Amino acid sequence: MSTNFTFLPSDLSPKAEIGRFHQFIFSILRPNQILHLLLHLLFGTKIFVTSCFTTQLCFGCFSCLAILYPLNWPNIFITALPIHMIGTAGAPVPFIIGLPFNLFYQPEMMDIEIDSLINLDFANFVMPNEPIIDQ
Repeated sequence: MSTNFTFLPSDLSPKAEIGRFHQFIFSILRPNQILHLLLHLLFGTKIFVTSCFTTQLCFGCFSCLAILYPLNWPNIFITALPIHMIGTAGAPVPFIIGLPFNLFYQPEMMDIEIDSLINLDFANFVMPNEPIIDQ
């Protein structure tokens, strides 16, 4: 007769969880991409996070919030946008939206302007426009 023990992580505190999110995003993006992401978050731009896998998509969205810690994100935050709410992606306010990759091919997405896009599957951060920093 054998006995198997399953151990939970020893530290379940919020700071340990934030550390796991940091480890996830830093393992995917390069340091200069992380800095650009931080700038986009602080300037309040629209950020789309995309992946083919829903769990990775949700983890990537929460990782964006973890970069801002200890600041709170006061704007729209959706970890996995369902297809019936695709009109939300055209909102004129800052947001972090997790968008499953197959939704990019929907006709409703053709008219939506993308400020920044994080593709977790290909470790890519695309910024069509840099944030404008006034003196």
